[in-house]
Amino acid sequence: MNILVVYSTKTGFTKRYAQWIKEVVPCTCVEAKEAEKLEIGNYDVILYGGGFYAGKIHGVEWLKSRLPKLEGKRTAVFATGATPPEAPEVEKAIAQNFTEEELGKISCFYLRSGINYENMDWKSRMMMKVFAKMMEKKKDKTEQEKEMASHLGSSFDAADRKYLEPLIRWVQER
Repeated sequence: MNILVVYSTKTGFTKRYAQWIKEVVPCTCVEAKEAEKLEIGNYDVILYGGGFYAGKIHGVEWLKSRLPKLEGKRTAVFATGATPPEAPEVEKAIAQNFTEEELGKISCFYLRSGINYENMDWKSRMMMKVFAKMMEKKKDKTEQEKEMASHLGSSFDAADRKYLEPLIRWVQER
């Protein structure tokens, strides 16, 4: 089985998860800009990874634009983000990135990562500061929102190989 892992990363978390996948599953693992050189028709399984930024999966258009060519291939997306995996926002964000038809063709996985202010561009840092202020001022926070608010002030790393387990099982199913 030929497996392709393509990822887009801004702060390094998605790249780390892609490399962890490569350690467990024999695959070709490349950044999206390098994937242009590959013939995706040669792969049986295609995984695309990108971080959540303002509710959008970074670079997911790379995969969506190729869906017609991937008919009959096993295709999945792994999205990374700082939000706790049990938060209802995770499912909503995934649903906002795909049509129902696309979700019928793509399996989706969420991998908790963290925040790395040091590797963020200026615009992303400013957006996070605004979001942090909003979370700080919000009344009647849920437990997940309280946890999230406590982490927004500084960089943190919650990435863990355990979050990969469902994705690895999915890859190994055939």
